[in-house]
Amino acid sequence: MPETLYETRPVEHWVGPHRLYVEGREPVGAPADRPAILFTGGAFDGSWIFRREIEYLSARGWRVFALNLRGYFKSLWQDVASLTVEDYLNDILTVRQSLNLEQVILSGFSMGGLLAAKHAEQHGAAAMILYDSDASREIWEALGLKRNAHHVQPVARFWPAPEIVREMWGGWVSKARYREFLELFKQTSMSGRAFEVTEYGGLSVDAEKIHCPALLIGIRRDARVQEEWFRRLHATWLVFEGNSHGSILVGPRSLTITEEVTRWLDSGFSPRGKKIFPPLGVLPGQPDWFRMRLFYFSGWKNPEVEIQPPNRRPAIRVKMERAGNGRNESESLHEATLVLNRRGGFFIREGETHDRPLGRGLYRPLAREGWLADGEFFHEWPPAGRSGPEYINLEVESNDLRHKFRVHLLLPRNYRRETQPYPVCVLNDGQNQWKNQGAFGGWHTDAITSELAKKGRCRDVVLVGVESTRLHRSKYYLTPPIGRADLYVNFLADVLLPRLRRDFHLSARSDEIGIVGASYGANCAVYAGMKRPDVFGLVGSLSYTPLKGRPLRSWMERLPRLPFRRLYIDCGTRWTPEQKGSRTDNTQTSKDLARVAQAKGMTPGRNLMFLVAQGHCHREPFWRKRVGGCIEFLFTLV
Repeated sequence: MPETLYETRPVEHWVGPHRLYVEGREPVGAPADRPAILFTGGAFDGSWIFRREIEYLSARGWRVFALNLRGYFKSLWQDVASLTVEDYLNDILTVRQSLNLEQVILSGFSMGGLLAAKHAEQHGAAAMILYDSDASREIWEALGLKRNAHHVQPVARFWPAPEIVREMWGGWVSKARYREFLELFKQTSMSGRAFEVTEYGGLSVDAEKIHCPALLIGIRRDARVQEEWFRRLHATWLVFEGNSHGSILVGPRSLTITEEVTRWLDSGFSPRGKKIFPPLGVLPGQPDWFRMRLFYFSGWKNPEVEIQPPNRRPAIRVKMERAGNGRNESESLHEATLVLNRRGGFFIREGETHDRPLGRGLYRPLAREGWLADGEFFHEWPPAGRSGPEYINLEVESNDLRHKFRVHLLLPRNYRRETQPYPVCVLNDGQNQWKNQGAFGGWHTDAITSELAKKGRCRDVVLVGVESTRLHRSKYYLTPPIGRADLYVNFLADVLLPRLRRDFHLSARSDEIGIVGASYGANCAVYAGMKRPDVFGLVGSLSYTPLKGRPLRSWMERLPRLPFRRLYIDCGTRWTPEQKGSRTDNTQTSKDLARVAQAKGMTPGRNLMFLVAQGHCHREPFWRKRVGGCIEFLFTLV
């Protein structure tokens, strides 16, 4: 049966003698016998944090309101320091009585959940929805919780840093959007004495006096406070793993959470016990399947995702929900949560009109979250304007090696400093990395990586190709005492990358910095990950060529665990296409490296990838065929 959607109208109220500000939406023509929903926020936010929930629930026939306690948002109050928890509870009662909400579903976030439970104990309710609620005194004492030593000011305020807002939003937030969030938080002040009571187990709630159904929204299956609420209220408990406390209401999965809340409401509050919603990304025990949150920019009003699973299984259609405005007036933002198979794909449709890549193709992203606009995927809100990749050439000198290295940079599409810092991949033999350049036409790493990013298969990465020369290649890539790879790796880590970070917006995190090479360049890449794990956490080894005595493998075998965050190893099975003998691409050596890595605790498919490419030889055209898989694994979006 198709879902019934209602037109809604916004409402605002200034309630009671303290002029408490209430905002909400009411559906036009919805059944009048349904109870209203009343939201109460946590410490330091306001009614604005519930606007997504208000819009979604009201369109499905529920009258929805969000109140602001004294001192919150537009509920202005002069003497905030004097307010008590009892004052806040009276604010909820005032709003309920003034709006004639005799039958009401009390919904609260964090501290607001605790206040909602106390109100239900004192005055009753039709139901409760508690979003990661604070603990009552009874729960606090039962769990033996202890407060921290942090001193609370008489008037408490919270002005979040950019990383906190990014955590709430679930991704990159522009400077303009951060300022918008910050201005909203700045409008709220909370009584310090009330904060201490609610945050540190000072408010008693007698759960036995609460007789209405309750729904708990949590973020961890082992959360002790929520476990106690679950037991004491005989509640339904939905756990959305991978979320943070702050992202429940405004993060990427907030619509999914509200969909589940709606199902519970529409079921007549039927108990469902405890249900776990795994994090976005690879499904536990099912490495070929992953959960993805898709955001889609389009002028369509009712798009659907048609998922095409592998092995000719029946197609699955998923309706997308409107999530807000797009990048311009003619566009809307839609979203849906999908369960996809790595070997499957999807397209988007509205009626008989399809959005597909290249005619009848399928989108095949590999990401926890993707933003699809104009046929390209992004891992954050895409820019309104477009720019292509940019090539930059420079020279950087190493004093220790007494050599000036030629360095070739590729900045990804739409490069800008307002994003999070870009991950970096250092490419040995940089003279062979770009399309149609170098030996045998090169690796084409620039074109391949750019295309993978557009398809949603990897991050937008800054590529750094460092040239080698025939005269010095062995000296720079081979480990002591044969060569001086130690000096070369330190040059990359301590001279080149810091120099580039001064001029470009590059990450300094080891889990976002990779080094990739082939043959002796692979030997050097593995050595770099061993010698400087503080810099190079991601290592790609194509057709590894060993040294006499295999010093690197011996080093790896001596360690209790390896320092790599991710390790990619591959090889072919032949040395040259025209060979007559049986010489391989050092195939057994690469197998041994992968075996050692696995014995030291690395897990295939998670942080270790090993591939033997049948028939491939020790040359650039064959590395060209495999480098995409290396980049995709090292700079994964899942």
